[in-house]
Amino acid sequence: MPGENGILLHSLSWAPVLIDYGAIERHDSSTLNQWTLDGDYLYNNLEQIDRIHVVQDSDEMFLASWGPLADRPISKHRIPFVGKLAAKVQFGSSFRSAFFDPFKRRIFFLPVRWHAQPLNTHWQQIEDHAMRELLRYVTPPNESLFTGANGWVEKARRIAARVLTILFVILRPVFIVLYHPQAVWRRLRQAACGDRDSIRRVFSYVRLFGFNRY
Repeated sequence: MPGENGILLHSLSWAPVLIDYGAIERHDSSTLNQWTLDGDYLYNNLEQIDRIHVVQDSDEMFLASWGPLADRPISKHRIPFVGKLAAKVQFGSSFRSAFFDPFKRRIFFLPVRWHAQPLNTHWQQIEDHAMRELLRYVTPPNESLFTGANGWVEKARRIAARVLTILFVILRPVFIVLYHPQAVWRRLRQAACGDRDSIRRVFSYVRLFGFNRY
């Protein structure tokens, strides 16, 4: 938040903090076989939960986990415009993958405010700007591509963003091979030789990132 001691967030990673297990008759814990609570655990139990309250303000609750800068660093393209555009297109592609369940995609559009000072009108301006940027690459559930788009310029930008996202999905395997050739070929050789773990990982990747919802 420029000029404010705070951060505006839109997140696809959420932590279920308080759950009334006494109200859950059929508890689905299958997520925990290969994932953690921030996976699709909550989504798999939604039918058993009458009401979900999403915390959007750090005044109400704050949960954070910090790691070292060297932990899984993300490389950035040296050309500023290309790097930012690539990140946006990659995000739009990942948002629609099976890695994120429908419930996560729905609450993603809720703004989360981390702040040390009282909120003011400046926050709303930044929130509106952030939402316009997000809607160029992702669409809220049950809404159309042009929902909230004002004018043909904005509609054209959304169309261009979606075309680039689809192109990224098609070329994603090429990018992975180019950036991680040794790891990819090693895994494929192991799968071809019948290694069950490698076969499971290959199919898991295809399921999570190979099928996108447009």
